[in-house]
Amino acid sequence: MLPSRKNLGVFVLVLTMLCGVLTSFTQTTDTLTMGKLKLEAPASFNARIKNSRLIVTGENHHYITLNRTVELAFLRLLHDECQVNDYVIEQGYSTGILINNYIRGDTSYRKILHCLTSYPYFLLFDSIRIFNHDLPVGKQISVHGIDIEREISAPVYLLDKLLPTVLPEDDSLLLEIETIKSLAARHYYLFDSINYFYDPEYTYEYGGRSGAIYNDRYYSYDEKPLKEILKSFKTKKKSYEMYLKGDFTEFEKIMNSIEQYLRME
Repeated sequence: MLPSRKNLGVFVLVLTMLCGVLTSFTQTTDTLTMGKLKLEAPASFNARIKNSRLIVTGENHHYITLNRTVELAFLRLLHDECQVNDYVIEQGYSTGILINNYIRGDTSYRKILHCLTSYPYFLLFDSIRIFNHDLPVGKQISVHGIDIEREISAPVYLLDKLLPTVLPEDDSLLLEIETIKSLAARHYYLFDSINYFYDPEYTYEYGGRSGAIYNDRYYSYDEKPLKEILKSFKTKKKSYEMYLKGDFTEFEKIMNSIEQYLRME
């Protein structure tokens, strides 16, 4: 869910390609070093943006390096000039949480983001984290995922993190809890096995699912237990609420994102 705001609210940036502003730039290592590109918009552009609550930009899938570099520069421009601090992306709800937690300083999410995002876009999120570091908490960038989940690792990872360290008094949830932990353990093993995602020379090619993290056969093993967990959650919602307490609402949102993912399979 996006925060409710009356002023300038939401910055929607769907993998940016800022046409017309960067006519003097080409996709080279020298001109597109992450964080060094600075944009200066004309006054007429700023006036129109400042009167907007929603800003949507496009992308060109042939220019991954250009996209992520312009995104960062444009986001910094909008933040500095128009106080825009909500970044809505074309990713699932759970992936949005992972990215948001990371860019707001929780580096425990670094490895999973390495595994779930292409290297150029990991650099984008890492650069936003660095940018956020010097900002007051109330003015930091926040990320929100609004798309269908593209894979199941992120929601499984978050479900496991939300489970309390103690077992529930209601033993009817024990099987479901152990199933979530087992699924998460498999994905942790997968993350540990993917070393090439750390390679700075790794090039993401749009249009293909790259690497074991996107192996359809691997994910097919998760579908049946996830469907059973979802069925249990719907029938035992009160028990889950008593067990999870303050984390129940977040757990429920992630379960809803899993249900949407399973419908697409």
